[in-house]
This record gives sequence, structure tokens and C-alpha cells, in this order.
Amino acid sequence: MAGLAERRDLLDAYAAAGGRPIDESTLRWWELFGVLRWGIICQMQADAHLSGRVRSLEHALIGRRVAETEVEILRHLGVDVAGVAAATTGESGGGPGVHRDPDAAALAEALAGELDALVGDATGRTAFRLRVAARAARVLARQASRSGQAAGVAAGLVAAGHPDETALAEAVRRGRVDLGTAVEVAAPLAVERLRVVDPDDLAS
Repeated sequence: MAGLAERRDLLDAYAAAGGRPIDESTLRWWELFGVLRWGIICQMQADAHLSGRVRSLEHALIGRRVAETEVEILRHLGVDVAGVAAATTGESGGGPGVHRDPDAAALAEALAGELDALVGDATGRTAFRLRVAARAARVLARQASRSGQAAGVAAGLVAAGHPDETALAEAVRRGRVDLGTAVEVAAPLAVERLRVVDPDDLAS
């Protein structure tokens, strides 16, 4: 856990120090609560930027990190996230485009490289803002490179009878779709979002 030790070792150490075992179901509840809390914070940061209250690239980028919450919840539900990721790993296979190379993904990656280079000459808040900008550029590069794959994943939602994720959520609330089916439909979407925002998370 957190790169410190195995989960079982930590639980045993806490039990030895406290004199009683840790209830794992209670621990899982609090873990899931923390995951959901972080997701709400991400949504609030995104709303602050999109509403114009705080025009901030940092807030906008944090908003995209709600994908971490979605995939962590899937893991708590026992979904084989690695399996879902492997099934949707292909890159875009779209036809010829209008624009010449370098394409949008290559340009965004080049921009990220330039920003990385500038960080070395900057300090303090300026260096931090440059790192945030470089991260945002790489998110754009990954999203552009996977536009075809993302469209295919979204088509799976429509094929399941839901025009969008709001409609899927409403179907679950009204009892028209059971949780297992909803998770099966939603998992590829959540994994695709995380692959763009933080692909390293899928390898953890």
C-alpha cells in the first residue's frame, strides 16, 4: 500500500499496536469514501474553471482526474481493469485526414517537450505552472492519438441502448439496468478516460 508495505503486513502491524484486529469491511468503506471524496473535489475544481469563477489550467486538469476515481471504484467492485484495458488497447485506425503531418498529437507532444525544457530555467510558481502546462499538453496528445479508439468505446454505450452516460445512470436509478450490466458497459469508458489522463495508473 502506497509503496510502503503489503496491505496484510500493515493490517497486522496496526492490530499488534492497537491490541485488536482491523475490520477489513470497515477499512474498505473508508477507502471507498476517500476515493469518492477525491472524485467530488475533482468535479468541483472542473466546475470552478468551466463556470469562469477560477480560470485555471491547473483546475481544468484536476477536473480530468475524476477518471482515477471511476477506475478505482471499478477495482473496488472487482472489475478486471487490466483485462478491460487490454481489450481496448488499440490505437486509432481512422482514415486519411485533411491536415498534414505532424498531426495534432505530435504537435501537442512537441509543445510538452518545449515546456519541459523551459522548466529547467524557471523557479517557484513559474516552474510549477510550466509542469502543469506540459502535463496538459500530453493529455491532449494522448486524446488526439486515440480519437478513433475513444469513438469505438463510446459506440459500445450506444449499442447497449444508452445515448450517453447520463441515460445509463438514469436507467440504473430506475431499476431498468442491473449494476453488473451497468459496470460492464461503463468500465471501458472509464478505462479509456484514465488511459488519456494517467496511463501509468493502469499499470499499477
